[in-house]
This record gives sequence, C-alpha cells and structure tokens, in this order.
Amino acid sequence: MNLERVRHKARLLIGRERLVAPAFTYRIENDVAAVACTIGPALEQRVAELFRAGERLLALELDALGNERLFCLAKRALAAIERETRRRGQHVGDERYPGDPGIGIEEQPRVLEMANAAAKGIRSTPGGMLSPVKSMSFVVPLGTTLAKSRGGPCRRCPSRERCASAKR
Repeated sequence: MNLERVRHKARLLIGRERLVAPAFTYRIENDVAAVACTIGPALEQRVAELFRAGERLLALELDALGNERLFCLAKRALAAIERETRRRGQHVGDERYPGDPGIGIEEQPRVLEMANAAAKGIRSTPGGMLSPVKSMSFVVPLGTTLAKSRGGPCRRCPSRERCASAKR
C-alpha cells in the first residue's frame, strides 16, 4: 500500500472513530499565560492496537497525524491568548515549553497547575512527561513592549534541522 493511501486511511480512522477530542485550557495570570492542550488518550490507544495487529505503517501515520492535530490545537490556543492579550492592550512574546532553555522540565507541574490542566485530564509524570501522551504545555510572556521574534520557538530549537513539523 502506498503512503498516500495509508495517510488517507489514517484520516478516515480519526474521522470515523472520533479519536481526536481536542481540548485546551489556558489562564492569564499577571504577565504570563499558561497553556495545556491535549487530543486525549484514544489515539495513543488505537496506535498501540494497530501495532499489535501488525499495521505498523498505518500506526505510524496515525501517530504523525495526531502530532499535527496537537500542534494545530496549540496554535488555536495561542491565537486565543493573542486575541485576549490585544483586548487588554498588551502583546505576546515567544512561547516557551518546559524543557526549553530558561524553563526546566521540572517546571512542568507548575505550568500545568497555572493552566488548570487537570480540568482537561492532563497530568505530568515525575519525570515531566505528559499524560495523555499527545499533550503539550507552554507559557507565553505578556507585556506592552513584547514582540514575537522571527521564526518563533522553532528558531531556537536545536532539532529544527531534522524536525518534520518545522518543515511544513
């Protein structure tokens, strides 16, 4: 089976089985917004089932599609924050993810707490990983003199040269 057919089949799985239940929550506190978003646990469960059934290529494509959906969801959350911030007469800076330089992975629980992530079923493991797996969290600085830098967080990322998401 060719790759485009597998990708189409993965999209159909998401649509037919309603695997993606996107949810995000954010909270603006003083001069920072904290965000947590997830597409839920159903996709990771389905990917595991497909691997067990020997449908490896379909499992990988479904997982990749889940990543795309998660990044789209994060962009929607960021757009909501930008609208709210403009309404307040402020601007946003570049978002920072736990594990980035300047915000250690040990800050993950605090970011989740600030974003009220528990309301969406998002939690952190002791090592800072998120559950469900297809989840992410970040903080966005707010202020009257801030501006986003060209290229945003991808510009700072040491993996940008090999990242599939950055090439889109």
